[in-house]
Amino acid sequence: MAKTRQFKLRGFLRQVDDSLLLEYMKAVGTPITIKNEYKNPDEKRLDIENQYAKISEEKRQEIEMDLLDVEELGCDSGIETILSIADKQRSKIADEITLLENNINQSFYCFLNERELFNDAIALYGVKEQSNKKVRTGLKQISFDDIKGKKTILEERLSALIMLKDGRGRH
Repeated sequence: MAKTRQFKLRGFLRQVDDSLLLEYMKAVGTPITIKNEYKNPDEKRLDIENQYAKISEEKRQEIEMDLLDVEELGCDSGIETILSIADKQRSKIADEITLLENNINQSFYCFLNERELFNDAIALYGVKEQSNKKVRTGLKQISFDDIKGKKTILEERLSALIMLKDGRGRH
């Protein structure tokens, strides 16, 4: 599945359970350590980010692709997709993930423990999400060369408004 957004480690760390992160990092061959005695959550996050930064670029890209998939399914509709597939496959993971704290942890747990089910869910979720997007048909296509160098009415009015309101744009 093509990823259209970048992975943000900081946001992921805010939501993920330490034990799941440690298990994953060990499984991919880049174990990290999380101490028990951090002064605050920021100190812990910085420590993990520093360890993460020491991983090779190639390995980080591989990790980020995995964790983007985890984030992708880490929402209500993503978890519903996992549960639906689990039900059809008669998997017991549904009972296990519902005990976890949030959607990201539920998605990550499935990723770690039921990879095939997770892969089915991410594929199905991608199709479902694409089918929910509005398809625009019949739009006139205009080449960049046709509009390059031409000011639009909106551009002129916005420029005038910005100059009038706060003086920006005067030379």
